[in-house]
Amino acid sequence: MHDSKGAVTALKDTLKRSFIVSTILRFIADGLQFVGPLLLKPIVEFVQSTDEPMWKGYMYVGIVFTSFIVRTIASQLSFHYANRMAMHTFSSMVQLIYHKSLRLSNSGRRTQSIGKITNLMSVDSFRLMMLMTYVHFLWTSPTIVVVAMVLIIVQVGWVGCIGPAVFLLVVPLQKKLMSVLGNLRKQASTVADERIRVLNEFVTGIRIVKFYAWEFFVSRRVASIRSRELHLLRRQAYIRSSNELL
Repeated sequence: MHDSKGAVTALKDTLKRSFIVSTILRFIADGLQFVGPLLLKPIVEFVQSTDEPMWKGYMYVGIVFTSFIVRTIASQLSFHYANRMAMHTFSSMVQLIYHKSLRLSNSGRRTQSIGKITNLMSVDSFRLMMLMTYVHFLWTSPTIVVVAMVLIIVQVGWVGCIGPAVFLLVVPLQKKLMSVLGNLRKQASTVADERIRVLNEFVTGIRIVKFYAWEFFVSRRVASIRSRELHLLRRQAYIRSSNELL
């Protein structure tokens, strides 16, 4: 991982096959979820009609059942390959950050605290892992939304435009909420860096802390930092809940 190609190129070469397979399986799974809605009208017409042959009913049931089974298998396999990519990315990032931290110069150590390095290895690497797990939704979700809107308009006429219109009206509000959420995450990350740095300082000087009986003051300072962090995390949870409600 430390050759001249760099971390990004090495990761791309390592994850290329899993990424391609996962992408194909995700498109198959997402495409098959429209089989049921597309066959809903023919199934209703078959049930209401008395002249339709029975083999059509069996055919519709077989298609829906088969599509559901194939969709489930493709979706689970896609998540399997995506999780493999995520774990490879997470372990690679942790190893790279740790390796880089051992090679920091004196000036670099003054700007990069232990808390920040620990936060990079735990929190930021985990977020990157979660991104790799759900990376396919970046392009499959818009595709699903567009196809669903078209199908609604085709099935019910122009009345179906009400749903997409409401959806488009909500997008700016969701964009604002996500912007606020991003700022809160940056603030929470800064406070978490401070908390880890302070804890590391106290653990390093534990003998002095115990000698002067500073446990109460140490715990109060750590609790104060943690309280600020929890406040930011609570605000993030409220914003995420509001976004999910929309």
